[in-house]
Amino acid sequence: MKHLPLIMFCLLCSLGVRSQSIIAGQHSASDYYASPDTVIYCNWGSTGTSIEWAIDMNNDGINDFTFIANNGGGALGGTDASVQITAASNNQIAFGAVDSCFIPTGAPCGDSGFVFANQITRVFADNDTINKAVTWNNVAQYLYFYSSFNGCYACSGTASGDSMYIIATRVLKGYDTLYGWIRVKDVFANDGDAGLTVIDYACNKKSAYGVITFDNGSSFRVFPNPCKDIVSVQLSSSVKQCELSISDLNGQEVIRQEIKSNEAQINISSLTSGVYFIKLMNDKDVEVRKIIVE
Repeated sequence: MKHLPLIMFCLLCSLGVRSQSIIAGQHSASDYYASPDTVIYCNWGSTGTSIEWAIDMNNDGINDFTFIANNGGGALGGTDASVQITAASNNQIAFGAVDSCFIPTGAPCGDSGFVFANQITRVFADNDTINKAVTWNNVAQYLYFYSSFNGCYACSGTASGDSMYIIATRVLKGYDTLYGWIRVKDVFANDGDAGLTVIDYACNKKSAYGVITFDNGSSFRVFPNPCKDIVSVQLSSSVKQCELSISDLNGQEVIRQEIKSNEAQINISSLTSGVYFIKLMNDKDVEVRKIIVE
């Protein structure tokens, strides 16, 4: 049994590089799938200012994403209504665009103009590919927003004019990256109500060997390897900033830190000898390297 880590390491080395993805609107026996067909509805007068509904995409008992239907007080005596999706921990949502609104000057709506900007989630259609090529972030994103200001004008934006569409997600768990999708319909926000229906969703299961890498090219270099006490990480010139995670063979994260320069030294003196996985993540890519700690 003492040779098990070495056997696992040799097996993982033989895997090479492979891609992870999911097709929007599709699922198979190798994916998690659920069809809640749940209505999330917020009426300012009867249900308060917000209603939340959370999703556990990969069925591990931890909520990964939350939909929020909100209808609360707005600026200048108006109303801010919206439907948002938020990501827990370091999970991510496919980003679409920033939608800005300019509120003009003049009574009765205020003495000075101002601008606000909302991040809008990207919309996918059935059979679209969801993978690392998508732009991802961890920021709360709007599916629909509506703001009225003292009854004199309104500002609104939506992710899609279609009654039904798909949102792309990815769950970063240990050294796995699990891509998924959520199908929604009837998303709306107005001066009094906000809501949507979550029809169904799917997510990759953990890969067969628990290790996923994405590129034949490399965006970072790890040295020395094997290593002891300190391991250096050198980023390519195209990578400006990223987050680093080190996990053991069981997928347990043991170190996490942000990398803000092209080269960083990671203190691994607390790690016992064995095989570990270094994962670097930014808004577009996730890459994994194996290291041996002596």
